[in-house]
Amino acid sequence: MRLVFLVLLLVNLALLLWSQGYLGTPERKGESARLAQQIDPEKLRIAPAVPAKPPAPVAETDEKTIQ
Repeated sequence: MRLVFLVLLLVNLALLLWSQGYLGTPERKGESARLAQQIDPEKLRIAPAVPAKPPAPVAETDEKTIQ
């Protein structure tokens, strides 16, 4: 049981060190990285919302036919 605890503790410590950049820099994918990867963002146009059609009414059935 102690061995499992120590292994989990070491794995958590390694993940903490890696996420803080001590074991190499993790690739950050923030909003600035997404903005830099956009291709021709000026071509993007937002279209007005088209109202959805109401659903078709459901045909009512006799209770006798269901049973």
